[in-house]
Amino acid sequence: MVAVIPKSSRIDHIEQNYAALNLKLSTEELNALDAAFPPPTKAIPLEIL
Repeated sequence: MVAVIPKSSRIDHIEQNYAALNLKLSTEELNALDAAFPPPTKAIPLEIL
């Protein structure tokens, strides 16, 4: 799994971002995310902000 953490200049945000590395989601939480954000059925370009 690859996660992007945006730049942070505040120590408390850096600590929160680092703590997110230890985040463990349950099977139910992962299933809920999969249901809310299903994978695409065909190749589509990523939206650029």
